[in-house]
Amino acid sequence: MSKRLKILSMQECFPYPRFTTRCLKEMLDMTAKAFEKRSAREGWKRISVQEFEENGEIVQYEMWDALTMPVKTRAAIAQGHYQIEEDDSALICEVEDEISRLMVLFPGAKEKVLTAALFRARQFECICDAILSLRIPADLAFEAIGTVSGTPQSVFEEISSRLDGDREFSFLTSNDDTRLLMLIQYYSERSGEFLPELGNPQTFSADEGALQ
Repeated sequence: MSKRLKILSMQECFPYPRFTTRCLKEMLDMTAKAFEKRSAREGWKRISVQEFEENGEIVQYEMWDALTMPVKTRAAIAQGHYQIEEDDSALICEVEDEISRLMVLFPGAKEKVLTAALFRARQFECICDAILSLRIPADLAFEAIGTVSGTPQSVFEEISSRLDGDREFSFLTSNDDTRLLMLIQYYSERSGEFLPELGNPQTFSADEGALQ
């Protein structure tokens, strides 16, 4: 599993898209004044939240209801969240660490194919999280996550369309492990630059399959 924190990771007991002012200001990279203007202009609503403290006391505070925000604002929240995650720990570094361990277990595997497949699989995990957590359409999720890594939206669209086959959205709705296996097969059959947005394109032939 990816080390990326999910968007609603702090709300596991009540998985509804709601955020504190501090959290939103950080994800949207906004000043207090700009935040106030935007929330008023877009008509954001607050909800009252109650939580039990360890000492038994009930604490009540307000959070912003993300579903009262425009869909583009919710997409910006997704982008901001994963940009913070990326700044904290680059996804490609996590992937390379995992690949180094996999290569010990499966020395016959093709490292470049696995790296591309795992990197894209982790990106699609983030995309699916954005779609489900913030109720945004796939194209805006592609754009949000692509902006974080510099990946063109068209890359996600092409992969998703190709691996859907004759069932629309079947790739996105597959579980994480299934998507990874599908991506390994996908890259095993391709040639050219697999991850050009990383600044160090990996170019090789399709006959370098994932497994010997």
